[in-house]
Amino acid sequence: ADLAHITPIGLDHQAWLGDTREQIGHEKAGILRDDAMAICNDKKAPESVLSELERHHCRYLLSGRDYDFEWLDARCIRWRCDDLALTLPLPLAGLHQAQNISGVVAGLYLLDCLQDKTPDQIASAFNGVSCPGRLQEVKSTLPARLLIDVGHNADAAEMLAHYLDNNTAGGRVIVVLGMLADKDALAFVRALDAQVDEWWLLKLNAPRGLDAQQLADRINPLQAPMQLFDSVQEVQDHAMSSLNNQDILLVCGSFMTVEAVLNSTLVTQE
Repeated sequence: ADLAHITPIGLDHQAWLGDTREQIGHEKAGILRDDAMAICNDKKAPESVLSELERHHCRYLLSGRDYDFEWLDARCIRWRCDDLALTLPLPLAGLHQAQNISGVVAGLYLLDCLQDKTPDQIASAFNGVSCPGRLQEVKSTLPARLLIDVGHNADAAEMLAHYLDNNTAGGRVIVVLGMLADKDALAFVRALDAQVDEWWLLKLNAPRGLDAQQLADRINPLQAPMQLFDSVQEVQDHAMSSLNNQDILLVCGSFMTVEAVLNSTLVTQE
């Protein structure tokens, strides 16, 4: 590859990658090659990543040291590297997507792709960018906003919490949560619980899926109350009678949870 891009290292897939950020970082750094270019888009990069960048003699940029961005509002960042500063609109929602795009622009800078481009040309390169399943608002049959996000670890939950802190309209936040048995459900919930008014726990009909009671047992005790559901249809029936147009119904915890909702009559099929 002309450029290797290492995104922020979190705890996930520990059975394959290791139990610590240092171990996982070492595995992720396996994409690096001698004397190649790289972006490390993690302000708190594990030492295992930094040492591999040096060992491979990579020409690299490090987030927070060589480039950075300032969060202006929910749809705009100010990006800086050396003597270049850009104001960029964000096509995707969430602080994590601002960080992702910051790293992408840093990669273009390292590849010398920005030298003859105006700020408007650089910004226009992101027109039409989409990321289905990540903080995606979908049309639904509900009297509330329906958001879906496939996030299933604590890092993803922290980004969801940041988004909810800045994007609620005074209504309640209800989270429909379904998770697999090999995920750290308690860590996910702890990172998000302060922003949640109710947890609706959904059974996952999958080989590694937790049923609602098993999930409830894993995440007790919580600040917000819980309700247990065996199917998306049960969720829909309860939502139709209990939500209003100021509320947010956020579906998260697993790709399978989001898939079940997207394939249901909760979503308006176009």
